[in-house]
Amino acid sequence: VHLRAAPSPPAENPPPVVIKGIDGAPAVSISGAAYKGGSLRGLTLASGDQGAGEEEAGAALQCVVLCSGGLAAGEAEQFEIRGCRVEGGKANAAGVHIIGADVRVALTDTTVKNTGGWGVLCAGGGIAILSKCELLENTRSGCRVEADGHVTLVRTRVCGNAVGVDIEGGAALTDCVVVENTGDGIVLRGVCNPTVESTQVRDNKECGISVFEQGQGSFEGCEVYGNTLEGIYIEGSGNPSVTNTKVHANKMSGILVSVQGKGSFEGCEVYENTLQGIYIDGGGNPSLTNTKVRDNKECGISVFEQGQGSFEGCEVYENTLQGIYIEGSGNPDVTNTKVHDNKQSGIRVFEQGQGSFEGCEVYENTLHGICIKGSGNPSVTNSKVHSNKQVGILVSVQGQGSFEGCEVYENTLQGIYIQGSGNPDVTNTKMHDNKQSGIRVLEQGQGSFEGCEVYENTLHGICIKGSGNPSSTNSKVHDNKECGIVVFEQGQGSFEGCEVYENTLQGIVVKGSGNPSLTNTKVHDNKESGISVFEQGQGSFEGCEVYGNEQRGICIEGSGKSNVTNTKVHGNHMFGLVVGDDGAGTLEGCGIHRNGNHGVHLKNRATLNVTGGHVSENTACGIVWDDEAGGSLTSTTVHGN
Repeated sequence: VHLRAAPSPPAENPPPVVIKGIDGAPAVSISGAAYKGGSLRGLTLASGDQGAGEEEAGAALQCVVLCSGGLAAGEAEQFEIRGCRVEGGKANAAGVHIIGADVRVALTDTTVKNTGGWGVLCAGGGIAILSKCELLENTRSGCRVEADGHVTLVRTRVCGNAVGVDIEGGAALTDCVVVENTGDGIVLRGVCNPTVESTQVRDNKECGISVFEQGQGSFEGCEVYGNTLEGIYIEGSGNPSVTNTKVHANKMSGILVSVQGKGSFEGCEVYENTLQGIYIDGGGNPSLTNTKVRDNKECGISVFEQGQGSFEGCEVYENTLQGIYIEGSGNPDVTNTKVHDNKQSGIRVFEQGQGSFEGCEVYENTLHGICIKGSGNPSVTNSKVHSNKQVGILVSVQGQGSFEGCEVYENTLQGIYIQGSGNPDVTNTKMHDNKQSGIRVLEQGQGSFEGCEVYENTLHGICIKGSGNPSSTNSKVHDNKECGIVVFEQGQGSFEGCEVYENTLQGIVVKGSGNPSLTNTKVHDNKESGISVFEQGQGSFEGCEVYGNEQRGICIEGSGKSNVTNTKVHGNHMFGLVVGDDGAGTLEGCGIHRNGNHGVHLKNRATLNVTGGHVSENTACGIVWDDEAGGSLTSTTVHGN
């Protein structure tokens, strides 16, 4: 069969050649065992008027029907439709319906418009190749590929249909534009695996691309933007592969992965979406590599309600809210990723959110680097948190979190701030050069610090107040611009095996009913006293060593009261131990020796009970009791002073 328009007559506006079916028949129907190929060229093909009673019977009116009568494999030739216009049709009709395992149809420079159903419907093993075509304003979809069909679209425009391209079988799209459809632009479902390259999917009234029901597919070098809902929506074990693709300016999220959806994204850019760049919930678990997520109007990445996801080598920046937001048992895995310059916190973990972060860098966010609340419990390893405009790491309201091998530095406020029963676990981590304290714990905050180093912070190394009660083991606190450790306003804290040295003021200050416990800790070479306890401060010191401080080793005054046990106080530049101004304490089994003035000096209503130990070789007196000072001296050796 070869149907072609005749050469144009001389008339200025020759009428088109029109083939139109009558009484509900298609314009062209080719079928049967004799079908071997043919062509339609330069024609307008329209379905006929529906016969009486056929609408009620649900008759399907196709303009062109191409179907096989059962030729042997490889016997059929390709049928060509070139330069045609296919239009019209009632409900559930296809403009071009291709069915049969031995039917191959090529459409070139052809428009399929305003059918009652699908522009092109391919099923039953049929194969269609569309090049430079237009599929416009069809009632159901521009192109529908059923499970056993296959369609190739090249440089084809799909516009104004209920759904742009609906794929359940095989498909390939290259250099196409899928635009302004009233539903989704591209829909994948049912174990299909199409390839889509260099294609624009834009301004559709629902999602740009939706992947359902184990749909797969690969998308390379595409652009998905301006869609009314999400740019890419994945659920139901959908698992597409998306590479070097831009997803931007969609009216909701750029990418949404839900209900066990998956998907891999590599080298993509997700930006300027109205909600999140990427939203994951309901067990969604996509994989993103070397992808930029930026300038979205809410969060860069949100992981909620048991959502997961892995992010490797990504960059999340300049989003209006948080860079990464996790809550509701969300648990992503983030590796070697930069999170920076977001307008709120870099990473926020709330309400039992989790997440693991390895080798990441979190910096220059407008609020905190990492914010953990409401039983949030992320794991952060070998990561840098620096130069944020407020706190480096904030843990509050029963937040938790583990931090190992990290570096927290140059934040505008504290390096780590813990309050409201926050209780992180921090191991082998450095907190330095923050503009306020390295660590601040208050309002029943807790936290454990093991093998950490806190140094060169603008204020104190560690500040504890308001019933804060952290524990620190085998940690170093040194070279801070004010005190090493400050405990006040009922703050507590336990320190074991630590070293506090070379701080600009005191090594340790305890006041305002602060009551820390220090065990086996060295306090040395601080620029003022080693330990100062005053204003009703308390504290217990056991097995410690206090030496080489510029002023006194230990000073207790202003109603301060401390217990010092089995501690060496030596080589301090002034006094070993001074108790004055209603200060009180006990000294048991201690060695006070070789200090630059008196070993022990009690004055101004001070009270000290000394048991055991020795006071020796101090530059001035061993022990001095001034008038109004009291206490006792039992089984103590005083010599060589």
